[in-house]
This record gives sequence, C-alpha cells and structure tokens, in this order.
Amino acid sequence: MADLLDVSPRLRQQLNAAMRSSDPRKRGKQTEDEFTLGVVVAFLHSLMEVAADICTDGQADTWLADEETITDCHLFFTFGCILIRSTNVMRRLGCILIDCGALISMTTMSIVKALDAVAELETVRDMSYRTAAGTVHAIRFKWRTVLRIASAKVKVTLFVSETEAPYAILLSRRFMKQSKMLGDYERDQYTMGDVHGRRMVVPRYDPQLKRPISGADIPVLVSLSPQLERSETNPFPAPMDPDMHTVSQDQSRRLVLQAAESLVKAVQADIPLLREDTFQTEDDEEFQSGKGWFRA
Repeated sequence: MADLLDVSPRLRQQLNAAMRSSDPRKRGKQTEDEFTLGVVVAFLHSLMEVAADICTDGQADTWLADEETITDCHLFFTFGCILIRSTNVMRRLGCILIDCGALISMTTMSIVKALDAVAELETVRDMSYRTAAGTVHAIRFKWRTVLRIASAKVKVTLFVSETEAPYAILLSRRFMKQSKMLGDYERDQYTMGDVHGRRMVVPRYDPQLKRPISGADIPVLVSLSPQLERSETNPFPAPMDPDMHTVSQDQSRRLVLQAAESLVKAVQADIPLLREDTFQTEDDEEFQSGKGWFRA
C-alpha cells in the first residue's frame, strides 16, 4: 500500500480526503483512529475485489492469452537433459517450452512414462489448474528432479498433467527466477546462469510440433484445496505441500500486483476509488439522563 501511495499522488489525495473528519467542530482535522482504520480496510477490500475479478474473468499475463492465433506469438523452445534418479542417468529431451506467463512448470504423464520415471512421482492432493483458454484440469502428481540446459543445472519441480500437450516440458516464470533467466526480447533470446556462475545464452530449438500450441496448454491459475480436517491421531490440520505452498504464494503476489496496477490506472483516470456509501454509519441515538444529554 505504501508503494502505491508513493507512485500515485491522486490516490494519496483520495485517502487524505476520506480520512478528514466530517464533524464541523473539528475543522477538517484527521478523524478518529477507528475511522482511519475503516478507510484503510476499505482500500484493501477494493484491492481484493479487483483480484477476485481477475480470477473470475480469467485475465492473465501470458504470451498466449492475448494472442488470437499462434502465428502472432513468439514461442521459445530449447532442449536439454533431465535426471532419472532411479538409474542416475540424464535423458535427452527436446521441445522444452519457456513461457514467462506460465504459473507452474509442467510435463505430461506420457512423457514421464516414456522416460520410465513413474516410480519417482509424488502424490499431490486437491490441486487443479486453469489454462489461458479457461479449461480446468486436475493435477495428481509432481516430479522433483534436475534439468540441465547446456552448461546450466537447475533443480525443478514438474507438475504432471494427464492432459496431452505439444511440448515435452513447460518451464514457468518461477523456473526463470530460480535459474536467473533473463529475456532479451529485442534479440529474441534468453540468458541464464551456468554451473560456474557465468551467463550463457540458452540454445534455441525448432521442434516439429504435432499440433500448434494454444492458450489451452498454458496454466495461468491454480486452485488449491489443502486438507483442513483434523485426524484422530493429529489434532492439527495437515500442512500444505511445500511446492503447493510456493505456488500459492507466487499466485497471490501476482494477483495482488495485477489488482494494484488496475487500481492505479483507475485512480489516474480520476475514477473515485472510495465510494461515499462505504463509510456511512448509523445515526447516533440521543438519550436523556437527568439534566444533561449524552450520546451513545
């Protein structure tokens, strides 16, 4: 909230006006702490409402979500090797798609079976994802392994989808952050840190896809339903899976950021953020007590 106030003078003016007392006897001084807190809560409530609208409307910041056809979108594929822990062998993989708008890194069950890595999967409960096209799919497994791209090695958690996709692996913005990956969109290339701490150019790969990639292949919103019931042996709810918790935090930050950006744009357009009816309270009732009056 402080960052928003720093970059938006109009929002500061709105909040300042809302926090002024309407009592003529106070001559425009700041109102009571309870009322000030109500203004702050109303602002944060507006922020959450916009975030909820983003969830409902399916707005997403991805390369694919805003494109009508695949020809309008520049996809970046690379190739590398993935570790099969049971045999301690690195298996070569092509058709690795990098998308800074993807919320989670994914692969498909058919790829896992082809690599003989089904035994390495871990169960995931109560998790599903929605794509940029609005379709919803369940996730029941995840695969924690090591991915090598050229001279870079990165630990990665791949969520396994039962739905087929044109790519072998989808790498999300979290993977890009982990691997210190940066996009040079003018040159249409990526760089990332290698095992020696130096920056390297990510090799490009031009695969022959079975079908074009669409928004239905890119996860942009994840639904998590952690178990909150207490068992007979444990009085506390079961903790959330750490990888699911990380995804939840990343998604929350992203949604709040998008909501904040929407609010700043609304303020810049002179759209009143705080409605007058937000702070209406019930009229004070007056009671007679002896010779005087008091307000309740």
